[in-house]
Amino acid sequence: MKQAIKRAALILLDDSLVMRRGELYAQLEHHMTAQERGKCFYQVRDTVAELVADGFINVQVIKVGGRQCTLFVFDHGFSDRG
Repeated sequence: MKQAIKRAALILLDDSLVMRRGELYAQLEHHMTAQERGKCFYQVRDTVAELVADGFINVQVIKVGGRQCTLFVFDHGFSDRG
C-alpha cells in the first residue's frame, strides 16, 4: 500500500507541480473506500512525510493575510533518481 501511495503522490504532483497539503491528502484518499480511508489515514500522511524526508517533495509555507498555508512542491529531479 505504501508504494502505491508514493507513486500516486508523485504522479499527482508531477501533474500539478504545486499542491496544498490538504488537497494532496484528499486526492490520495479520494479513490479509497471509506474503510480504507479510516485504516490508511495516518499511513498516507506518514508516506508523504517520507517523500519529504527523502527530498522528492519540497515543503513551502506561505502566509497570506495572517493565514498560513503549507504547499508541497514536486522536485522534478526525482525522475533522474528513480
